[in-house]
Amino acid sequence: MVKQFVIGTIAGTHGVKGDVKVFAECDDPERFRVLKTVYIKSRGKVTKTTASNCRFAGKFVVIHLSGIEDMDAARLLHGAELLVDREDAPKLPEGRYYIPDLIGIDVLDEDGKKLGTFADVIRTGANDVYAVAREDGSQLLIPAIEECILETKPEEGYMRVHFPEMVESGLHTSILKRAMDRHLITLSCINIRDYTQNRHGRVDDYTYGGGAGMLMQAQPVFDACEAVQKTLEKPARVVYLTPQGRLFTQEMAADFAKESDLILLCGHYEGIDERALDLCATDFVSIGDYVLTGGELPAMIVVDTVSRLVPGVLGNGESAETDSFQNGLLEYPQYSRPEEWHGKTVPEILLSGDHKKVEEWRLAESLKRTRERRPDLYAAYLQKMSKTPMTPSAKRRFQRILRASEEEKE
Repeated sequence: MVKQFVIGTIAGTHGVKGDVKVFAECDDPERFRVLKTVYIKSRGKVTKTTASNCRFAGKFVVIHLSGIEDMDAARLLHGAELLVDREDAPKLPEGRYYIPDLIGIDVLDEDGKKLGTFADVIRTGANDVYAVAREDGSQLLIPAIEECILETKPEEGYMRVHFPEMVESGLHTSILKRAMDRHLITLSCINIRDYTQNRHGRVDDYTYGGGAGMLMQAQPVFDACEAVQKTLEKPARVVYLTPQGRLFTQEMAADFAKESDLILLCGHYEGIDERALDLCATDFVSIGDYVLTGGELPAMIVVDTVSRLVPGVLGNGESAETDSFQNGLLEYPQYSRPEEWHGKTVPEILLSGDHKKVEEWRLAESLKRTRERRPDLYAAYLQKMSKTPMTPSAKRRFQRILRASEEEKE
């Protein structure tokens, strides 16, 4: 059990009398109100002092530290850590623990098998997420909820969890697992934290110029990418998953599938220091106009989509070719047995055995569905077809199918 806790990091000055703004690194900033003895850790030196006059300014806690009486003295403390002795830390309710007491303990599954070691706590908009470092360098993410955390015993050095299918394991199931077993694709998860030079394992810091949130530092991101690149026969494209990127499309997936190796860079917090991206990233990709807590889920989407286009991954060779978006249209409606269900029947054309008519019906339905649900794709498809060379008979056939798709469904 650790003897001192980091409770915050000094983010800047506040006023002219030496007060400092502190980014609280505890789950309840109100605890700063009862602080007395604290330690300032700056540039390798630890100084004991007292805290007073606690109040709040936005996301920061503002306090006065004894001996820091003007703005110049306070400015020198930017980035310093504030620590308290264990005996001065507020007593937690039963079943709750300070994060430093959890770092490094073994994380076991329900059967007592070691999954890895407790590495970090990721704050989200809902519940916290525990990051577990595995021996192979990959990382497991486990929600800090009762359904997953069965037992926590830091004094005995372990935590027992019910291990659900998380980010990494989600890519080791079903079609992708079979593809990996057959060595059609390989997947390696790299923990950027393993490449930090910070003694506390931190990979983030405050942004220059101010602003909300933390930023992933350039050094660990660059070193992690470089370490992966050195294991490859030739430099790989580095795809940074970011809301600021180009929208991920099936066409982009097909382009990625041509690569022998692909590095997916997942950001956290407010993103990644631009200097690392300038040196590492070759592609900036977004999965949509919304914000997630990290890049892992977008990376899973890219991995799944691209893997389906690798020869041999899908059992049916036509599956990837007929999926939605592969020809620029949404996929046509599909039906299976029984022929009638809840009063709804399978379209007669699909039971006719006339493959040419079935093909025309499917194209007409794809056109109709795309026009109704994705008019942007529909317009792009028509523009593409207008420039596609066709024989007179093929053009007449396409025009007939197009007219059929515009008829109202009876």
